[in-house]
Amino acid sequence: MMACLMFAKEVKLKNFRFTLKNKFLDRGTNEGAINFANLSLSKIDAEIMGVKLERDTLYAEIRNISFNERSGFSIFKLNSYLKLSAREARFQNLYIYDGKTTLRANKFSLYYENSKDFSEFTDKVRMEADLTDTYLSFETLGKIAPSLSKNKLSMH
Repeated sequence: MMACLMFAKEVKLKNFRFTLKNKFLDRGTNEGAINFANLSLSKIDAEIMGVKLERDTLYAEIRNISFNERSGFSIFKLNSYLKLSAREARFQNLYIYDGKTTLRANKFSLYYENSKDFSEFTDKVRMEADLTDTYLSFETLGKIAPSLSKNKLSMH
């Protein structure tokens, strides 16, 4: 049986701010795109249940998260069961709404070698998804992957 290093029954955040700056990887900001090496989230509201850390893996039930990112990207609602480890972020029963995209997934995973890979998201982070009843706007994808930012397509 694995030892639980940390447990929180409930975590609530109201109007919280989070900034992550890596001066070694920061390549500047593309207008309207998230710069993962200079991330700035504001107006974070969150309700998270059953937060548990076992070895290098964090587990949590995200009941709701909303935030604004300095690029102009916002998440109005995100809920999921999360498993976050050094090389994978796995979301079960994921729901995300950002005003343009409604994403529902039985499973959505991000695979990476380390957190530095997010600075080169389109080249180094692999995504795998089992989507259901999803409306995906490339305008949303362009916020994460700037090479897609000029594309105005949507998929249902």
